[in-house]
Amino acid sequence: MKVTVFTKKMTEFERQMMEEYLQKKIAKFERLVNEFDDDAVKLEVAAEKFTNKNAYKVEFVMVLPKAASKALVASEDSHDLLKAVDFAEEKLLEQIKRAMEKLHKI
Repeated sequence: MKVTVFTKKMTEFERQMMEEYLQKKIAKFERLVNEFDDDAVKLEVAAEKFTNKNAYKVEFVMVLPKAASKALVASEDSHDLLKAVDFAEEKLLEQIKRAMEKLHKI
């Protein structure tokens, strides 16, 4: 799986902490989409810090081959960066499961 991480208005420490945390989460995604070639699945992670609200927004966008023509998108806002990652991850995992079920029904 090709993973791209974008960050906006985050400190170097926050970015590194998020990327290390993401490495653990990405393994779950890879298990669900292991039937595709590694370079066929694309995951983009975008994280932004809103300094005036002391909050974070994390968005996952995954493109699966042969799946529906639209990308899978999960987004979450939270005052805690890691919680935002967790909640967005849960949403994306559900979408991946549904997309894989549809794919296997065809």
